[in-house]
Amino acid sequence: MSIVYAMLSFLAVMPLLVIAETLPFRATGLLRGLQLIFSFVSAVFLNFVFFWMTIGLPAVAIGKPLNLREIWVAGKDHKGMLLGVAVVFSVVVYVGDTVIAALGFSGPLVGAVLSFVFGLFVLMFMHSLTTTLYGVLIEKRQLPQ
Repeated sequence: MSIVYAMLSFLAVMPLLVIAETLPFRATGLLRGLQLIFSFVSAVFLNFVFFWMTIGLPAVAIGKPLNLREIWVAGKDHKGMLLGVAVVFSVVVYVGDTVIAALGFSGPLVGAVLSFVFGLFVLMFMHSLTTTLYGVLIEKRQLPQ
């Protein structure tokens, strides 16, 4: 069932990926600024869809799979929270990638190690967000104040 979620999420955002990747790579000036803005907005949208659809993945892991309708209903009233999570996640990834790109010029080994460590951080951060969203939206747990 989780493969279906992944495929549907990918198909939903494929047009944005194609447009973002076909923009001129070496743009300058205003076009470069528009490219960066479009890239960030599309990343936020992709993360929004991703986090909404992955609400059901922890349910699959504990043996209580949800269908797409249940996932849709669970997230429908919490679009603002999901959008906030998507924005925060996108900012963290963009800042991390920018820092790694800047520090990577000091040597290929440094860049590779930093990229690997940041990739692990993003993976754990994403996993934490997904399981927290499941707890709040499906199990109706309250976050500590």
